[in-house]
Amino acid sequence: MRWILLLLALVPIFVSAQLTPEQEAMLERMDEIDRYIHRAPIFLDDSSQGGLRATAKVLDESCEDVENPHADGVLTYCTIQFQGGLEARYRVFGDPQQLHVIWIDIQSSRWVLARDVAVGQSFEHVVTALGEPTIREEDRVVYSGVTEQALFELSNGNVSRIRLKYYVD
Repeated sequence: MRWILLLLALVPIFVSAQLTPEQEAMLERMDEIDRYIHRAPIFLDDSSQGGLRATAKVLDESCEDVENPHADGVLTYCTIQFQGGLEARYRVFGDPQQLHVIWIDIQSSRWVLARDVAVGQSFEHVVTALGEPTIREEDRVVYSGVTEQALFELSNGNVSRIRLKYYVD
């Protein structure tokens, strides 16, 4: 009975807890960044290993199996390097097999992301396309979402490398 009374006393506290307009705007911005990062690599077919490997000529690929801490079976982690300055880390698991991209590293203007963002472009172009970054430093900028992150390395005011990082548990 005490627990019921305690719960009834605490419910109004939890119900009345609301986000401020600033917090709501910040969460919406973070959601927007996550959505962009998921759609950004328009050149990548991440529906299967075969689709991913068909992105470009594969220069190197290495894989390792580890026990799945969440279910029976194994997780296979792979890093694949493509011709033209593109590298990706992914994992495959389950039956039927599922593919999950962990990160994508872009070092060439050949790989244009959504909103026409690419290596070689000016930092100003990135801000015009994506808005203000979460973190701004002299040689890199970071766009952080709730679970995803885009890092832009800069050289002389231009993008020299892009890394898209995806949530993994």
